[in-house]
Amino acid sequence: MTGGNHDTLLGVNEALDYYWSPSGPLNYSASRDHTISHDLPDWWRVTNSLYMAARVLMLERGYFLGTRPLLHRLPKLAGVDIDTHEDYRIACALHALYREDAAFAEGGSDDALAAACSWATR
Repeated sequence: MTGGNHDTLLGVNEALDYYWSPSGPLNYSASRDHTISHDLPDWWRVTNSLYMAARVLMLERGYFLGTRPLLHRLPKLAGVDIDTHEDYRIACALHALYREDAAFAEGGSDDALAAACSWATR
């Protein structure tokens, strides 16, 4: 990446979740002043799906992220990181949705959708 204020591209999902650490809540007040999820602070979850940086930057830093990443917001369905068997099962289930989206993008016929769904259930 060259120019601009960013040195890296990073795929993220918006995280409208409540987080706790061993010392208590991290991003909201667990009290009568409870924050509704849509008013939580802007936090981003790294999807581990999209990283881009100049080769020279990675060699200089010894790491694949720079200090000024552009946070590229991805759809939640594109942010499944497979670390556990449960994650794998979720990714397999989502695969049918990806196939469905691809079928509609290629022409949108019901036949394409039916074919996509039948493939996913094999």
